[in-house]
Amino acid sequence: MKRLFVFAMVLILASALFAGGVIGTGKPISSPKVQKSFPFDIAGFGCWVKLNEAPNFNNVAKVIQQMVQISDSHILGWTSNSGPQKIKVHIYADISGYLVTFLSKDLPPSNIIDWSYVNFYDETVSFFTITKVLQDLLLVLGYSEDETYEIMKGLNYCDFAYPKAQEFVVALVATKPKQDFTKDNVEEEYLHIALKKSAKIYNWSMIFGGVYPHYIYVNNNYNHVYNSLYIDGKVIFNRNDLSKQNYWKSWTIWEDSAVMIKGLTFDPNEPHTFKISTSANLVKFSSPGMAKLGVVVIYGE
Repeated sequence: MKRLFVFAMVLILASALFAGGVIGTGKPISSPKVQKSFPFDIAGFGCWVKLNEAPNFNNVAKVIQQMVQISDSHILGWTSNSGPQKIKVHIYADISGYLVTFLSKDLPPSNIIDWSYVNFYDETVSFFTITKVLQDLLLVLGYSEDETYEIMKGLNYCDFAYPKAQEFVVALVATKPKQDFTKDNVEEEYLHIALKKSAKIYNWSMIFGGVYPHYIYVNNNYNHVYNSLYIDGKVIFNRNDLSKQNYWKSWTIWEDSAVMIKGLTFDPNEPHTFKISTSANLVKFSSPGMAKLGVVVIYGE
């Protein structure tokens, strides 16, 4: 069973791997004191560092795919991460030494999760979408790997859409791959999450999906692989994928509650159980896709 917790929540309960639960605090959030040129109107969840010198804007531009603004005091643009779901990550730098990489505020914060950098076997997360872009930027600016490592140790997270937020947490879970699936053979994993009653929830978002590395074609017939997501016993998503394409869906709960919850009353301060499952109707299916779920909660007191 693979349950991976990037940051301990106020309260996260999980059976087996974390029997009895994990209790701790979330990762702190703090906003940079950037100039008025910063695009506060479009910025959402992000991360930042402050250098001891002004960055070279010509080098910053090398990381940017699409330039948005440039002046004597700042530069703004965006690039896309290289993970299975293409996410636009904005890049901002100014002469005060601030480097900020962030998502648009219309994207659920769960899009910081890039499955390319999540290892469920070692239970490690190398990067988020926003942190990978920031590290790449530091290297392009000419900092050595050791210098970049030291700068990234001072990394800060922020949420421009919810400036009063104080902490965020991330929880990840995936079904384990099986080499042999028989009909009605289902691989399931559970994630139990609860936040303390006094927490003010600013955003609760999630991303769910799977990866299929091959066309599934056996005995002249397509064979189905199903990945499903349940919250508190209610079916939220059930997908039958017949191609090698990846698929991902992300939600911010209150923005899409009527469609996503399907009649389920969701109180973010109450305990909730998430279940993901993978099933197939064939025998000896090679490299089945794993169902993966990431939950990101942004909150304060």
